[in-house]
Order: sequence, then structure tokens, then C-alpha cells
Amino acid sequence: MLSVSRYLRREWEQVTSAVAALLLLLFLADWALRDRTADTPSGSGRIAESPSVLGPGAFAFLQDADPGSAPARNPFLSSAIEPAAVRPPRPPRPAEPPKAAPPEAKPVPVAVPAPAPAPAPVPAALPAVPAPRLGAAEVTYVFSTTNRSGRPVALIEVRDPARPGATALARSVSAGDQVCGLRIHSFTDRALTLLDAAGRRQTVDFGGARRVTVDLGALP
Repeated sequence: MLSVSRYLRREWEQVTSAVAALLLLLFLADWALRDRTADTPSGSGRIAESPSVLGPGAFAFLQDADPGSAPARNPFLSSAIEPAAVRPPRPPRPAEPPKAAPPEAKPVPVAVPAPAPAPAPVPAALPAVPAPRLGAAEVTYVFSTTNRSGRPVALIEVRDPARPGATALARSVSAGDQVCGLRIHSFTDRALTLLDAAGRRQTVDFGGARRVTVDLGALP
């Protein structure tokens, strides 16, 4: 046995080739016998086919294996290792409707402030009125008449006695007029009544003269 084992180890390539050649010869012989049997017509009294040298199931591995029935389910196995059921594919997701455009913002009216009223004009400063310079003057009632419009008028003259050569101030006046601080009250063809610059009532006869208080600053 030791010598055979050593020989197989040393000459394994030749042994393998010899076994392969022997199997090939057996296969060819079996194939030849089967082909000859198939060519013989039925009912011709042919000799029954001799059985295969290798046996009826020698080449069963070349045929399709019968899957057989599925093995029964083992009740002791956990359901966790069972094959997962094939889920049907999900239906396609419906397309989202287009989003409506946001409404346009309406412009908010901007309150425009009312213009500030223009400042009131500052009244111009009135010229300073000099204080009246009161003094005695001679008032002469010259005459009275009616003008073209039918209004009665009187002619008076005011003279400063301190200046004898100065020209007298002559004025045609009516009731209510003012001359050198004098206010004419009334007049007739007999006398003229007035208020002097000191506020005293004075009477001057027609064609006569009288000294009264006047504003000397208004005389020429």
C-alpha cells in the first residue's frame, strides 16, 4: 500500500490522465450503443436494448433537476427571517398645482404735510412822531363861504407871535378838520368854534383874531 501511495503521489498527473481517458472511453461506448438502438425500427424483432454499463442514472446530473414542491414552513422559525413581501410600487405623486402669484401690494398714499402758513409780515416800524411843541399862536377867522360841491368852508390863518415877520399859515377848513393841533368844531357867519391843542374850547369872531394854544412844530 505504501508503494502504491508513493507511486500515486509521484505520478499523479499520469494517473489523472488515465482515469480521464477511461471515463471518456466509457462515455463514447455508451453513446454508441444508445444511438444504434434508436436506429432500429419498432416491431422488427430487434433485441432489447442492453442496459448501460454505468447504470441507468449515470448521467442524471446532465438532466434538469426537478425543483419539487416547496418545503413546508417551519413553525419554529421566527417570522423575522421570512422573506419580505414584495410591496407594490407606489403610485406617482400628483404634481403640485402652480402657486398663485402673490397679490401686488397697493401703494400706500404718503401723507404730504400741509405747508406751514407763511409768517405774518412784520409791520414796518412807524416813524417816531415827535412830541407836540405847544405854544400860544394867533388864530384869525378871515371869512366863510360854500365851495363848488356845496360844502361850507372857512378860511383861517395861524401866526406865531414870536416871529413877527413870518408868513401866516392859511387853511380852508370844514367842521372836523385839524390844523396845527386845532380841531374845528363849527362855524357861522358870526363866529368860529374850535378846540385848541390843550383841549380847551375857544371861540373866534368873524373877521377877528384870538390867541389859543397850538402845536408850534406844525407851523412853517
